[in-house]
Amino acid sequence: MAVREPITISVSPELRAFLQGCVATGRYSSVSEVVRAALREFERVEMGKASVAQQAMAGQPPTPSGCA
Repeated sequence: MAVREPITISVSPELRAFLQGCVATGRYSSVSEVVRAALREFERVEMGKASVAQQAMAGQPPTPSGCA
C-alpha cells in the first residue's frame, strides 16, 4: 500500500455535511476515503482534458471517450 501523508483542508459546512453523509451511507469508511475517491476522479478528468488538448495541438481528432 502506498504511504499516505496527512493533509489539512478547509471546507464549507455544506461540503462537510456532504462528506459525512457519504460516510453515513456505509459506502465509505471515512471522510478521507471520500476525498481520495473524489481526487482520483478529478485526476482522471484532468488527464482526459490534457489528452484532448494534446490531440488538438497535434491536429488529431479527439479520441472517443473510453478508448484512450
